[in-house]
Amino acid sequence: MLMLPSCEKDLLPEGEKQEDNKENVSDNGNGSTGNTDNSTGGDTGSSNGTQDNPSDDSYMTVGMFLDAAEEEDLGVAGYIVGTAYKNIKNADFEAPFEYSTALLLADDRNETSLDRVITIELKSGSKMRNELDLTVHPELQYRRLAVRGKKVKYLYTWGIKGASSYSLLE
Repeated sequence: MLMLPSCEKDLLPEGEKQEDNKENVSDNGNGSTGNTDNSTGGDTGSSNGTQDNPSDDSYMTVGMFLDAAEEEDLGVAGYIVGTAYKNIKNADFEAPFEYSTALLLADDRNETSLDRVITIELKSGSKMRNELDLTVHPELQYRRLAVRGKKVKYLYTWGIKGASSYSLLE
């Protein structure tokens, strides 16, 4: 069983304390993880998740992610700064966006240097793509996003392919 901390903070009545804030996830048979509640399979992320402290130890900066070991399961938080397709050299930092394949995440909301961004796969037909695709939702550019997954080379640079969870941050 894999246990991951939840990005959302439960609100409890005054005087009560929360014993355990971890969300249980399990393998849904297709190699990806899903919540153990009765929700349907697919992405475990939520577009309305919030986190009070984006610098929380469970999520690293893009710079820290770039320095981390390959193939580790990592959580990273950064600003959505653009999109890319087939190769990082096809990065697009200005709306209207043409590509739905991948998001670009950076520590600085105005970043345009290809050496300081990471790619986040938006798998075709996924809930994550439907909710975060900048061609459909250009208003999400410059929003903070937390993503968890394995660090891999994707579009000829470091990124996350097959994210296990994601959440837009306030």
